Amino acid sequence: PNNIIQQLPVPVKGVVEAQVKLQGAIKEPKFTGRINNTRTVIIDKTTFKEIDAKFKADLDQVVLENVQIIPLAGGEVTAEGNIDTNLQQALNSKQGININQMPLAFSFQANLPTQKLVSPYYQLPQNVAVGNFQAQGQIEGTVENPEALVNWDIPEANTNNQEDIAGSGEVVFINNNLFLRDTEITYGDGQADLEAEANLENQQWQANLDANSLNLTPFFKQFNNPNLNLNRPVAVDTAQANFKGRLDQLDLNRIQGTANLNLSVDGGDVVLDSQLNSGNLQAKAVTNNIQLDNFVTSLPVAASLESGEINASGKLAQILALKDNPDFNSINANANLDLNVDGEAVACLLYT
Repeated sequence: PNNIIQQLPVPVKGVVEAQVKLQGAIKEPKFTGRINNTRTVIIDKTTFKEIDAKFKADLDQVVLENVQIIPLAGGEVTAEGNIDTNLQQALNSKQGININQMPLAFSFQANLPTQKLVSPYYQLPQNVAVGNFQAQGQIEGTVENPEALVNWDIPEANTNNQEDIAGSGEVVFINNNLFLRDTEITYGDGQADLEAEANLENQQWQANLDANSLNLTPFFKQFNNPNLNLNRPVAVDTAQANFKGRLDQLDLNRIQGTANLNLSVDGGDVVLDSQLNSGNLQAKAVTNNIQLDNFVTSLPVAASLESGEINASGKLAQILALKDNPDFNSINANANLDLNVDGEAVACLLYT
């Protein structure tokens, strides 16, 4: 129905129909049916060419079987399960029917092309590859208090001369709490470990990230600027980040957090401390031994940043959109720099 679709957090388009058949005696009715799409279904930016599920039910249980979801990009999600309604027993004993206490058991498997599904949202650099997303999950418990366990894995893509993104982890849902456990992402020679939890009752969530040895050069190369050479070695040596917010307010303006990074920049280094609050990003960078003429090729003489301190602030949403919309009107910065220009020491103060 249109009123339900309008309340969904993402746009949904398509046509899904259901066929239901009722047969059997009045005291022992049996339902069978099927739900499937008759036109392509689009959820946000993801297109599904097939959504199909069969079900059957009597007064003892509802069974969902042969569930198949196939994105247009490839791969599939399959599922099956049942809910024990025990309606016959309740009717025979003249007991009340409590839907919330009905036991349930579902399982699913997924094998999806990660890179193709991510591309409508973010275009990865050409030399960065991601393997297929594989997952197996079980949901048990009752309608009111379900418990879920999902194990997922992204094996290495094993492509030649590329930085592979791979990973694995576990998702647990119990007592209205969602946990991300043992989450490990590898990228080239680097690694990121993530822990997160969320409470569906108070809507609070938090996440902690530790990372090391992450090559940033392929991502910087995506920024096209004729005056800059961004094909230089830049990497995250170490990183620690903590974020928190509310599940019902996932807008960037509602997320709070801190991130502390140690960067290796073409033989030099940068220590970066940042805070995010109400969509505003504040950052302090302390630099050492950055060869500027390696990045700004139009400089007429050799120039390096021997040391410096840079303070900057701006709207995070605008900063993230700089690649497609180079608008700097919300960004403020000041810098105290010690430069070496053509062999001469130069002290420089900058403000914007």
